[in-house]
Amino acid sequence: MKPLIGLIPGFLAILSTTWAHGQDIHNGYIWIEGPTEVLQPDTTYTLEVWSRWESPLWVDGVSAMFGFTTNIINDEGGQSVADVSNVILDPWINFLSYTGNISNNSIYGVSGGQIPPDFPQEPWDYERANPLRLFTFDFTTASQTPGLISFSPSNPYNGVLAFMPDPGNVGAIHAPVDSNTALYLDGWTSTIPAPMSIGPLGLGAACVLRRRERRTMP
Repeated sequence: MKPLIGLIPGFLAILSTTWAHGQDIHNGYIWIEGPTEVLQPDTTYTLEVWSRWESPLWVDGVSAMFGFTTNIINDEGGQSVADVSNVILDPWINFLSYTGNISNNSIYGVSGGQIPPDFPQEPWDYERANPLRLFTFDFTTASQTPGLISFSPSNPYNGVLAFMPDPGNVGAIHAPVDSNTALYLDGWTSTIPAPMSIGPLGLGAACVLRRRERRTMP
């Protein structure tokens, strides 16, 4: 399937006009969750990429996630990462799914979505959860290289997080492309401690750090 890069905004515009109105504020969030224990050398870990919306037009049980496009950047500690692999999209994704390209421990152009129910296809259940997991990926630590490791989402080509306030009416809101929207990105950081630091005093310094949110505006 083709990636969503450059496709979702145009696709949504064809379907209908946007639902973003003058007084409405629509905040999308993409963040990464991972292990909280001290990392070990030569070990494979799984990170999860999540999303959620804060919007006056999101109605629990009615509104649904439509789609996303994002990069995952290994922005610190590349020497401590031996490999990045195994991108797995979550089961709710059935439209324009793409697991991205991996280069230099970063993943570029991961995307996916779900088709509105009035499209010609077999009936299926909408994923209406908020927050909602998007995908997972694995990374393997290097065998002999301690240090910080950090992964962060980024939005390529005005990458998008989109939801449908009312899937029956198809109209969608996508951040940060539409007016009155913002997209917040939050990464994950942890540490492979040097061998002598793994102990009662070293454990505190090795706790997982959370990156300050970065805001992407249109």
